[in-house]
Amino acid sequence: MSIPLKVLILEDNPADSELMLHELRQAGFAPEAIQAEGETEFRRGLEQKPQIILADYFLPQYDALLALRQLQQRQLDIPFIVISGSIGEEKAVEVVREGATDYLLKDRLARLGTAVLRALEEQRLRNQKRQVERALREREQHLSKLNNEFQTLLNGIPDSLALLTENLQIVWANRGTHALLCGDEKKIVGGYCHTLWHQSAGPCNDCPALKSFRTGQTEDATINSLDGRTWGIKTFPLRDAGGRVTHVIHWASDISEKIRLRQEADRSAHLAALGELAAGVAHEINNPNGLILLNLPVIMAAFEDAKPILDAHFRKQGDFPLGGLPYSEICRELPHLLAEIQDGAKRIKRIVEELKDYVRPEISALFRDFDLNQAVMTGVRLAESSLRKAAARFSIACAESLPPVFGNRQRIEQVVVNLLTNACQALTGSDQAIAVETAWDAERQMCQILVRDEGVGIPAKKLNHLTEPFFTTRRESGGTGLGLSVSARIIREHGGALYFDSLPGRGTTVTVKLPAASSHQP
Repeated sequence: MSIPLKVLILEDNPADSELMLHELRQAGFAPEAIQAEGETEFRRGLEQKPQIILADYFLPQYDALLALRQLQQRQLDIPFIVISGSIGEEKAVEVVREGATDYLLKDRLARLGTAVLRALEEQRLRNQKRQVERALREREQHLSKLNNEFQTLLNGIPDSLALLTENLQIVWANRGTHALLCGDEKKIVGGYCHTLWHQSAGPCNDCPALKSFRTGQTEDATINSLDGRTWGIKTFPLRDAGGRVTHVIHWASDISEKIRLRQEADRSAHLAALGELAAGVAHEINNPNGLILLNLPVIMAAFEDAKPILDAHFRKQGDFPLGGLPYSEICRELPHLLAEIQDGAKRIKRIVEELKDYVRPEISALFRDFDLNQAVMTGVRLAESSLRKAAARFSIACAESLPPVFGNRQRIEQVVVNLLTNACQALTGSDQAIAVETAWDAERQMCQILVRDEGVGIPAKKLNHLTEPFFTTRRESGGTGLGLSVSARIIREHGGALYFDSLPGRGTTVTVKLPAASSHQP
């Protein structure tokens, strides 16, 4: 079966054209000829998309080299065979160098069919190569796009991701790793995991990466870095075609905040349960203690009323037993015993009130604008008795034109009393002083209360625990650890903060910061 072939023949001699077609038929082709004798017809013939071009080297007003260059200008890949009756070897080399597929002499056209077959095959191979190259370029572009997207994704992860070899050398790391360790990619890639993380010469104990290399499984661990943070580590093995683990992905995530929040949640749950217990205990204690405080003054008054009668009996009859003790002794001791009972009952009442304050719900519904200076002055008056007994010197300085505070004035007064009471209890000498001051922090738009004492001071390691419920530095002298906890919660309810500055032996300054009403009121 003949092979169809559309051929463009650039030839001014019809006999030569017919001879070419004859040779093509002899070679098994069924040629469809497009005849052209000059440039215009050649250009028109190209538009018919021939499969091959046969061109005479010499034409009256045109030649094969000009036709070949026009073909190349159009960037058409059509086999171009030059055929001439008299072309020297030098001209033949020139046309091939210019891009012709082959050249033949007219008196040797027997090999035209072979030359055409070879030219078409070379064209097919070129087309195939171009298709493969185009497919490869498209694949490379696609892979490059995927790689860029993947790199962007990995670099967008704030956690540390690194690829490790069997000796724990880092061969790739994302930007999270660069930011975490040193920020210099040159120092990270090629470095060793244990060196960069722990500045250690060898692997960590129970290294999860080494475990993944051994077990071929995902491993995890928790480590602490040199800056005190806690990290959750996961390692994922990567295998080659034979199933051998060649690399491990090392994923490190900062879980410090997660652990802190979990501990805070556990602590909150514990305190909530403790608060419910405290509320129940407070209720059960308050009732009998109220009876003691109610009835004790009656007993004290009764003893004072009976004392003249008992004294007269003592003078006439001499000493006599009363309550299992001699009257002469009970007469002296009973007032002190009753006073101690009363003081103890009042202390129980104070502890119960602090417990009730601790578990009391928020009272934001009772908030309104109030004068902070007046609240501080009221707190000072309420603590006046303690201040006179404890401090050799006391001073108060209230800032003028202080903006109002939005909140519950009575609760702020309670905070002032608590702070003044603590200041009094911190004093150890008869010449020590306490000072109270209000001020305006213009930068933060906050009102301030400062309470300073010249007492024993507080060790630095205890400062962060002062507002924890039931933490006290005066356990042996009856401190409950609830006063500052309650005060801190009240200040937080008002959108403020409580700060402590203290040195052992140098006294303590407590600063209360509260937002002004104009910046806080909804």
